[in-house]
Formats: sequence, C-alpha cells, structure tokens
Amino acid sequence: MDIERVLKEYRPGTSWSLNGNNYENLEWLDDSPKPRKSTLEAKWAEIEEEVKWDKVKETRNIILQNTLWIVSEDSPYSSDEILKWKKYRKKVSTITKAYTDPKDVVWPNEP
Repeated sequence: MDIERVLKEYRPGTSWSLNGNNYENLEWLDDSPKPRKSTLEAKWAEIEEEVKWDKVKETRNIILQNTLWIVSEDSPYSSDEILKWKKYRKKVSTITKAYTDPKDVVWPNEP
C-alpha cells in the first residue's frame, strides 16, 4: 500500500508525517482522528488500479516523446520507415483503450 498516495487522495489537506511507508510510522498531526490502517488499506484497494494505469500512461508518454523525432518532417528515415513508426506510435498511443486491465498490457515492438 502507498500510504502517502492514499492519504493525499482520501484525506487531502490533513497534517501528518510519515517515515517510510509503514503505518506504525505515521504520525498524525491533524485535529481529525487518525484513520485506521484497515481504512487506508480499503482505500488503497480502490485506487490501486488507477496507480497501475498511471504507470502505463507514463511509459506510453515516454515512448511517444522519445520517438517523435522519427516521424518529424526532417526525419532521416525513408517514408516507408516513417510509416512503420507512425503505425507503431498509434498502437502505443491507444494502448489504454486496447486493454481493460493494466496487468495485461503488452507493448508493441518497435519497427
């Protein structure tokens, strides 16, 4: 469980300090009651898939950024090679629509 992420989403604006990622090291500085570990674990279960999709999207964005120059106007590649890269980039850009579970994502091979 990512305690910091859970607290930022579940209890935004509260004051706390965390040493590491261990509930026992969570110092609650807010006037409101400190949430129970079981409550945080339940909230983590709700946002865990979102976190996984965020990682997929981050990888997608890096790939697209790193390959943009290949399909640009001044690319040193031939038009056939550029077309292959455009198709590859299209598959990468739509990866989140092609899968329903982030664990199942299989990245296409570069041309």
